[in-house]
Amino acid sequence: MSEESKAVVRRLLELIDARDLDGLGAVVADDVVLHGEGDARGLESMVEHTREFVTGFPDLQTTVEDVIAEGDRVVVRATLRGTHSGEFGGIPPTGRPIEISDVDIFRVHEGRIVEVWAGPDRLGMMQQLGLLGEGEGEGE
Repeated sequence: MSEESKAVVRRLLELIDARDLDGLGAVVADDVVLHGEGDARGLESMVEHTREFVTGFPDLQTTVEDVIAEGDRVVVRATLRGTHSGEFGGIPPTGRPIEISDVDIFRVHEGRIVEVWAGPDRLGMMQQLGLLGEGEGEGE
Protein backbone atom coordinates (compact mmCIF):
# COMPACT_ATOMS: atom_id res chain seq x y z
CA MET A 1 0.00 0.00 0.00
CA SER A 2 2.84 2.43 0.79
CA GLU A 3 4.24 2.37 -2.75
CA GLU A 4 0.79 3.03 -4.25
CA SER A 5 0.24 5.88 -1.79
CA LYS A 6 3.61 7.39 -2.71
CA ALA A 7 2.64 7.24 -6.38
CA VAL A 8 -0.63 9.09 -5.65
CA VAL A 9 1.19 11.89 -3.83
CA ARG A 10 3.88 12.15 -6.51
CA ARG A 11 1.10 12.44 -9.11
CA LEU A 12 -0.45 15.31 -7.10
CA LEU A 13 2.86 17.18 -7.13
CA GLU A 14 3.26 16.58 -10.86
CA LEU A 15 -0.24 17.97 -11.51
CA ILE A 16 0.53 21.07 -9.46
CA ASP A 17 3.86 21.67 -11.20
CA ALA A 18 2.06 21.27 -14.57
CA ARG A 19 -0.67 23.71 -13.38
CA ASP A 20 -3.29 21.04 -14.13
CA LEU A 21 -5.58 22.02 -11.27
CA ASP A 22 -8.59 20.46 -13.03
CA GLY A 23 -6.76 17.13 -12.78
CA LEU A 24 -6.45 17.22 -8.97
CA GLY A 25 -9.76 15.37 -8.61
CA ALA A 26 -8.09 12.25 -10.00
CA VAL A 27 -5.93 11.95 -6.88
CA VAL A 28 -7.74 14.05 -4.25
CA ALA A 29 -11.01 13.01 -2.60
CA ASP A 30 -14.00 15.35 -2.94
CA ASP A 31 -14.20 15.65 0.86
CA VAL A 32 -10.44 16.03 1.53
CA VAL A 33 -9.62 17.66 4.87
CA LEU A 34 -6.89 20.33 4.87
CA HIS A 35 -5.19 20.97 8.20
CA GLY A 36 -3.09 24.02 8.92
CA GLU A 37 -3.73 27.68 8.33
CA GLY A 38 -7.51 27.98 8.31
CA ASP A 39 -8.52 24.33 8.24
CA ALA A 40 -10.70 23.62 5.22
CA ARG A 41 -12.58 20.76 3.65
CA GLY A 42 -13.23 19.76 0.09
CA LEU A 43 -11.52 19.41 -3.25
CA GLU A 44 -12.56 22.91 -4.29
CA SER A 45 -10.85 24.39 -1.21
CA MET A 46 -7.65 22.56 -2.10
CA VAL A 47 -7.87 23.72 -5.73
CA GLU A 48 -8.40 27.34 -4.64
CA HIS A 49 -5.52 27.22 -2.16
CA THR A 50 -3.26 25.75 -4.83
CA ARG A 51 -4.48 28.28 -7.41
CA GLU A 52 -3.61 31.15 -5.04
CA PHE A 53 -0.07 29.82 -4.63
CA VAL A 54 0.61 29.23 -8.34
CA THR A 55 -0.94 32.60 -9.24
CA GLY A 56 1.40 34.36 -6.81
CA PHE A 57 4.37 32.28 -7.97
CA PRO A 58 3.65 31.35 -11.60
CA ASP A 59 7.05 29.70 -12.07
CA LEU A 60 6.76 27.71 -8.82
CA GLN A 61 8.53 24.35 -8.99
CA THR A 62 8.75 21.60 -6.41
CA THR A 63 11.91 19.59 -5.87
CA VAL A 64 11.09 16.47 -3.88
CA GLU A 65 13.87 15.75 -1.42
CA ASP A 66 12.34 12.79 0.47
CA VAL A 67 9.19 10.68 0.30
CA ILE A 68 8.51 8.41 3.25
CA ALA A 69 5.44 6.23 3.59
CA GLU A 70 4.02 3.92 6.19
CA GLY A 71 0.52 2.54 6.18
CA ASP A 72 -1.85 5.17 4.81
CA ARG A 73 0.50 8.14 5.48
CA VAL A 74 2.99 9.71 3.10
CA VAL A 75 5.44 12.40 4.20
CA VAL A 76 7.07 14.61 1.60
CA ARG A 77 9.99 16.92 2.27
CA ALA A 78 10.42 19.29 -0.63
CA THR A 79 11.97 22.56 -1.68
CA LEU A 80 9.69 25.12 -3.35
CA ARG A 81 11.23 27.68 -5.67
CA GLY A 82 9.55 30.48 -7.54
CA THR A 83 9.28 34.19 -8.19
CA HIS A 84 6.61 36.34 -6.57
CA SER A 85 5.29 37.86 -9.79
CA GLY A 86 1.55 37.65 -9.08
CA GLU A 87 -0.69 38.62 -6.19
CA PHE A 88 -0.50 36.17 -3.30
CA GLY A 89 -2.74 36.37 -0.25
CA GLY A 90 -3.50 40.02 -0.98
CA ILE A 91 0.21 40.83 -1.30
CA PRO A 92 1.11 42.60 -4.54
CA PRO A 93 3.99 41.08 -6.53
CA THR A 94 7.44 41.89 -5.19
CA GLY A 95 9.39 40.31 -8.04
CA ARG A 96 11.53 38.51 -5.49
CA PRO A 97 12.50 34.85 -5.69
CA ILE A 98 11.77 32.41 -2.90
CA GLU A 99 13.30 29.09 -1.93
CA ILE A 100 11.54 27.50 1.01
CA SER A 101 11.34 24.11 2.61
CA ASP A 102 8.01 22.32 2.85
CA VAL A 103 7.08 19.21 4.81
CA ASP A 104 3.62 17.82 4.15
CA ILE A 105 1.82 14.75 5.45
CA PHE A 106 -0.83 13.10 3.31
CA ARG A 107 -3.32 10.39 4.25
CA VAL A 108 -4.28 8.24 1.29
CA HIS A 109 -7.36 6.01 1.22
CA GLU A 110 -8.42 3.88 -1.75
CA GLY A 111 -6.03 5.64 -4.10
CA ARG A 112 -7.01 9.22 -3.23
CA ILE A 113 -5.71 11.83 -0.82
CA VAL A 114 -8.24 12.28 1.98
CA GLU A 115 -6.26 14.41 4.44
CA VAL A 116 -3.37 16.88 4.21
CA TRP A 117 -1.23 18.50 6.88
CA ALA A 118 0.73 21.21 5.05
CA GLY A 119 3.91 22.71 6.47
CA PRO A 120 5.54 25.25 4.15
CA ASP A 121 8.04 27.64 5.72
CA ARG A 122 5.77 30.71 5.59
CA LEU A 123 8.07 32.76 7.85
CA GLY A 124 11.04 32.11 5.57
CA MET A 125 8.92 33.03 2.58
CA MET A 126 7.83 36.34 4.15
CA GLN A 127 11.46 37.13 5.01
CA GLN A 128 12.59 36.41 1.46
CA LEU A 129 9.81 38.61 0.08
CA GLY A 130 11.01 41.48 2.29
CA LEU A 131 7.68 41.66 4.12
CA LEU A 132 9.08 41.55 7.66
CA GLY A 133 10.85 44.41 9.36
CA GLU A 134 14.47 44.17 10.43
CA GLY A 135 14.88 41.50 13.12
CA GLU A 136 11.31 40.16 12.87
CA GLY A 137 11.08 36.40 12.95
CA GLU A 138 14.68 36.02 14.08
CA GLY A 139 13.98 35.38 17.76
CA GLU A 140 14.61 38.96 18.84
